[in-house]
Amino acid sequence: MAAAVVRRLVALAVLVALAGCARTAVPESSPSPSAVPEAEPALETSIWKGRWEFNYTLVRLVGATEEETTFEPGNKIRRIWEVTPGCEDRPCNSEISATNPDDAQAGAVVSTVAYENGVYRINQIFPPEVSNACRAADGRVVPQAFEATNTVEVTPTDFEVIDGVGVVTQMTATKRTSFIPKAEAASAGGTCEPKSAEWEATVVPVTD
Repeated sequence: MAAAVVRRLVALAVLVALAGCARTAVPESSPSPSAVPEAEPALETSIWKGRWEFNYTLVRLVGATEEETTFEPGNKIRRIWEVTPGCEDRPCNSEISATNPDDAQAGAVVSTVAYENGVYRINQIFPPEVSNACRAADGRVVPQAFEATNTVEVTPTDFEVIDGVGVVTQMTATKRTSFIPKAEAASAGGTCEPKSAEWEATVVPVTD
């Protein structure tokens, strides 16, 4: 009987020892998540800022007569854009102030340039006084005959990394100006037909 008591005490001691091990065991630590490396600057994530010179060349003119315009394909114009980016670390909608360096009397035109899918775009509707008159087929002069719109698309083509941030260094641009007849001009004939001008531009930063 004494031997049986001893066996029970030994078994109880073993159970207590195992229970103690279970309480004091250190759980295995899960591996720490690895740090996600920051994306390298790329053209698609580079910001656009500073002063830029746009050198436009007229490549196509449709519908306008010599009476209405002195422009013809091959003509060139210049504009200076002062670009204020809307974001400091990525491309997004920004503000521009555009001036004509060849006309000191002309003021600056301030616009918002929208960014989408790698392209900056401005869509402008000219005020009514810019909607030129036309001469109908019956000789009548139709005032403010057109809805005049201007669309400029600017595409970044190169960049460099400055203080860890991608910054655009080269761009190309296209511009299309359209005059669409409105109201009575739409059916007046004569010189009231739709007109458009298409331009291509090189864009370079102004460093001075």
